[in-house]
Amino acid sequence: MPEKIEIASPMNLTLVINVRKVKFKIIDYFGLPVPYAKVVLPELNLSLTTDYLGETKIH
Repeated sequence: MPEKIEIASPMNLTLVINVRKVKFKIIDYFGLPVPYAKVVLPELNLSLTTDYLGETKIH
């Protein structure tokens, strides 16, 4: 599994992975972190908000 995944269309992404821990880092077009962005995972019934560094974690 690659360390980093480049996304061509940042609006919608479907990614299927089988892991125990997941860390999301949301960045904008210029590579800057996006604080307080919303990450929604409907299959897990989760709605997460990124911190001031643009990161959120699922354990």
